[in-house]
Amino acid sequence: MAPIEWVVVNKENAKIIFDRLVKENKDAVIIGLTDDGYETMAINFAQIRKFIVLQREVIKKYKEYYEGSQNGSKETSKGQ
Repeated sequence: MAPIEWVVVNKENAKIIFDRLVKENKDAVIIGLTDDGYETMAINFAQIRKFIVLQREVIKKYKEYYEGSQNGSKETSKGQ
């Protein structure tokens, strides 16, 4: 994944940040979150990571069932 630069903008540094964006010839656009919104986003990402881990385990089990174990054996637990 490509890295993302996060910049915390508040009322004390907003002018500095906007001036820097203009100097760097960047569009001065801000997408913001409140502290509660950021916390919700972090919880959502944690839930997504948990779901991905679960799905990887399900896929691994299906693969083991249909293709056999990792040691090269074609024996499966079908019918047990």
